[in-house]
Amino acid sequence: HRLAEMTPLNRPTLLRVNQAKEQLLPCDGKILGVSFRFDGHALNNPHPGPGHPIQPSIDELIMVVRSRLDEWGMRYVFLASDEEHAVRRFQNEFGDRLLVLRRSRCCEGNRYGPENPNPMYLPGSLYQTSLDYLTEMELLACCDALIGSVTSGLRYAVVKNNGRYEQTEILDCGRFPDPKRNRSGSAVYRSEEQS
Repeated sequence: HRLAEMTPLNRPTLLRVNQAKEQLLPCDGKILGVSFRFDGHALNNPHPGPGHPIQPSIDELIMVVRSRLDEWGMRYVFLASDEEHAVRRFQNEFGDRLLVLRRSRCCEGNRYGPENPNPMYLPGSLYQTSLDYLTEMELLACCDALIGSVTSGLRYAVVKNNGRYEQTEILDCGRFPDPKRNRSGSAVYRSEEQS
């Protein structure tokens, strides 16, 4: 956390984050932060990231969040997600208790590729997508509790929160196979003679 504090956000980013906090995070109740990363991390993704932690299904995540809301005394759910379908499912489940940053998201079922590029990663959109993602992680760090699966963004939120979460639940759904690593998780190196 001390290292993170030594590299503060630049002024335009800090203004964006503070504006989002004021607009989204109410002061009249505790907030449960939920992180759901889809692209390259979802079990049904056709191009999963080797070695990446697998995300829970939306149904599994909703079930965990529903059970923890009252158990942990949370009034709101802040969802950080890059997937539009997840936002809609959470809206149907949690209604006006759900807090979501308005941003561009990918759509489940779309096969993004050269003929159908993901609009979040087009050259003119990449800066805004990155800013929105960072803003969501900063907002997660402001929540009273946290649920999610391991991603670099979730790690960022945990570091920025500096141990102030009242409750935290990290869901372990395993990892995608990584052909570059052996079963112990160590990198596999081959000399030119072995090739």
